[in-house]
Amino acid sequence: QDIHRIKGIVRSIVKENKKADRQKQDRQLQKEEDKKDPIKCKLGKERFKPEFPEVLLSDEVTGNLRDTVVSDNAVRNQFSRLQECKLIEPRRKKARRKNRYKRKTVKLHKNLDF
Repeated sequence: QDIHRIKGIVRSIVKENKKADRQKQDRQLQKEEDKKDPIKCKLGKERFKPEFPEVLLSDEVTGNLRDTVVSDNAVRNQFSRLQECKLIEPRRKKARRKNRYKRKTVKLHKNLDF
């Protein structure tokens, strides 16, 4: 029975191959575009996610420049800038692990001076 449907089967296989080729080309084009765009390009496993800049609210802004509060995270800003320029691989923040065992203090019998 399949012998009579050979033409239809061949057509469907050719159609699937064309579709796979089109998808492959689309993926290659997307990769090329992503390499040009610094936000979409991946240097490691993670993509760079830009942080929103800290902006003072209208209540916090004063007329005097000496009274304005300066953001104290200049190192973090520089680090994120280097990640954005693809000089450093973007990574997720790791959560701190708690110690598995509680630290014990031991009292010695003798008074030893160290």
